[in-house]
Amino acid sequence: MTLTAPPAAAGSMPEYEGSRVAVTAQAGALLTSVLDGVRFGQLHDSEAVAVLAALEGLGRKVDGARVRATTDIGARAETDLGSGSLAFKNGCRNWVEFIT
Repeated sequence: MTLTAPPAAAGSMPEYEGSRVAVTAQAGALLTSVLDGVRFGQLHDSEAVAVLAALEGLGRKVDGARVRATTDIGARAETDLGSGSLAFKNGCRNWVEFIT
């Protein structure tokens, strides 16, 4: 099994502005398609270790982005912002309830 992304078709990359959600969804779909059906127990030792290392590196990047996003959204959802708070705008009592 080789973990490589398929080549992008010409002009298939979304525009930079406003595309972060779409690109993130595409990355999730690509990862799902790569890992679906993989029987990790059937990989050779070196390949299993390489896949684990790649997934660990990816996981750290995702975890870091998740922490940064949660911190930003938490600040935007602070109740001391009043009616401008994301928590207030979404009917939540506080930032913890909003994020949860």
